[in-house]
Parts: sequence; C-alpha cells; structure tokens
Amino acid sequence: MRNSILFIHPGILAPVQGGGPARTWALMDYFKAEGYAIVLVTSNHGEHNPELSRHVDKLYTPGAAQANGGKPPEGSSQALAACLKKKAKEAAGLVLKTAERGGMPALSSMQRNRHRSLETLAGKAACACRPVAAIATYAWLARALDYMPPGTLRILDTIDVQHVRCARARQSGGNLEHLRCSREEEARELRRADILLAIQDEEERLLREMCPDRSVLCVRHAVSLPAFTTPPAGEANNLLYVGNKYDPNIRGLQSFFDTAWPAIVSRRPEVRLTVCGRICEVFPDSIPNVTFAGVVPDLNPFYESAHIVINPVTYGTGIKIKSIEALAHGRCLVCTSQGTLGLGAPESLPVVVAETGAEMVEAILTLLSDTGKRHALETESYTYARNHFSPQQIFKGLRNCIRDHNIARGKGDV
Repeated sequence: MRNSILFIHPGILAPVQGGGPARTWALMDYFKAEGYAIVLVTSNHGEHNPELSRHVDKLYTPGAAQANGGKPPEGSSQALAACLKKKAKEAAGLVLKTAERGGMPALSSMQRNRHRSLETLAGKAACACRPVAAIATYAWLARALDYMPPGTLRILDTIDVQHVRCARARQSGGNLEHLRCSREEEARELRRADILLAIQDEEERLLREMCPDRSVLCVRHAVSLPAFTTPPAGEANNLLYVGNKYDPNIRGLQSFFDTAWPAIVSRRPEVRLTVCGRICEVFPDSIPNVTFAGVVPDLNPFYESAHIVINPVTYGTGIKIKSIEALAHGRCLVCTSQGTLGLGAPESLPVVVAETGAEMVEAILTLLSDTGKRHALETESYTYARNHFSPQQIFKGLRNCIRDHNIARGKGDV
C-alpha cells in the first residue's frame, strides 16, 4: 500500500449526523485527494459499511456484521464475545451507579467514553499498513495512539476542549455531564499525541497552555464548496435547521420555537421550517409549519431549497460546523453569537446575529421580504466560505507536517 494515513473515529460516520463525523470526512477526502491511502478504524456501521468502504482504501470495524440479521450465530465465538461485552458494559454501569450513590467520584468522560475495542483494533491496523500518521478523534480516543508502531506521527484532532465544554454547559444551564473531566486529566490524555489539532484560535491557546511540550496546530474545519445555486424563485418562505441531538442544539431550537416561531408564522403564514438531523427525535411532529425530516443521506437538496438557514445555539465550544456549511452553500445565516464561534472576526462575517427571539423574528422576516438584501448576503456568504474554508487552505499546514515527517523517516512524499 502506498503511504497511508490511519484515521480512528469513535462513532457513526455514515450517514453524517454531526460536526465530528463531518470533520473526519473532510480530512479523509482531502488526504485521499492528496494521494494518500486512507485506512479507517471506526465502529461497526452494519449496512453502511459498504458505503464507508467505497470512500476509504481499507476499513476496520470491530464485530463485523454477519448473516442472521447482522447477529453472530448462537454459540459462536463472536456470540460469546458479544455476550461478554454486554455483561462487561452492564457491570461497568452498576459500578458507576454504586460509586455515585456511595459518594465516590463518578467516572470522568476520559474513562466513560473510551473505546477499548477500537484502541486495540487501531494497533492491528497500524501494524498491517504502517501509516505515516495516525489521526484519532476526541481526547478520550487518545489511547489508541499508544498502539502505533515506531515512526508513526501520532495526531489527536481534539475538536473541543472537553473540560471547558462541560463547564460552559453548566454555566448556561445545560447538561453535558457525560463529558465531565478535569483539566489535568484531559491534559494527560492529550499528551499521548505528538501533535494536537485545535479547531479554532481560542482553543489553540488553551491547548498550548495545557500541553506546552506538544506541538499544537490550529486547523479549522474545511468544506468542499458545491456549485453556487440560488434558492427557488418566487416568494421566499423556506427556512432550514440542521442539528444533531446535542444539548446546546436542543436548547437553542426549543428557545426558537418558544420565543420566535409563533410570531414568524403569525406574520407570515406561508413560512416553512425544515429540521434535519437526529435533533428531530426530541421534538413532536405537531409544531405548525415545521417538517422534521430526520437524518437524511444528502443535505444538498435541503440547502438548495432553503432561503434562510438558522442556528439559534445557546452555548458551545469548538467551531460551528453547521454555520460553515450554510455559508458554503451560499445561504443567508441567522444565528446567535454562539453560532459564529471560530468562524472569524465578528465584524467581517456575512451573517445576521440575533440573540433574542424578538431579534430572530425581525431578522428572518426582513430577509424573507427583502430580495435584494437576501441575494447580496447569499453572494457574500459563498465568497467568504470560498476564501476562508477551502480544504487546500485549511489543511495545508497539517499536510506539510505529515509530509515533512515522512521525508524525515526516509519514506519520501506521496
């Protein structure tokens, strides 16, 4: 196999259900286009494994699905392993509950979210393909990098600084306790990598403070821009929201429904909002003028039919990938200031910031009614995304690090 990069991702990649998977896809697509073989270690996706296999050169998943509806035959070694795994998970849950009832410290996210099967599988994959670099996603998957053979550049794509993420949730009245960990514990996991990837400037500074003995690169999210298209002609009435089932998203969309949507529908009865993503599982189907589409295989048609994209997120860390995607499709984006995190200097962003329900109402109704203003903002959005979020621009620094490491170990460039 030609020079390869090993990606280790803990969750569902297909269909894309959130910013983390979108980020991993962007990196894999970029490096594949650069000539690297892409090796992926990820959770078993069942029927979606063939889709993954079409996009990567080698796919490793634990407990590969078999016949019998994806379940291993009764009495087989796979069935025994699945049973033991289930029992171990149940026992771990019992230990956690007992500890919390007894006043003992609860497990932190670095322990709770570990994927031991992926850690060891990553080692097997690395021994087989001898990658120039391994890129693991999220701090709690850093231990997979311990299994890399000598000569492999160990990279951790943090996406969020987890102890900050949990603290900000508490400050905003949210609940991300499943991500709870201390700064010191997170730093210990981060130091398993040679290079840490921060997704925005503030987190780059924080990671440098936490791990002064490690290299830190700020690698924002990148998108391959689709061809620019204008929304459907005629009266503008189509709004779009895209989100995973994630506390800041849920709180933000609920606030929008409570404080803005009734007034928008009252003043413009033809308006329609389409909601895509797992966040649809949280809301009833009976909200007037709202269609809950759920997880869709392709978001492009939904962006193409939208006149405005909203992102009323209430808090968060990292970078708002859904906001970047809206700009990349050349759509007017109305969002809170939290929805602009990591996108660039606030004064230069082609977005309409609305913090309150009343501000959301006025911003949305104005854009729907003012065709000239809306079209101007669409053009600005697309131009901004092209100038700031292209893969060639965003991932170049990381590509150079991997290239230089490969040359240093005597393997040359791709």
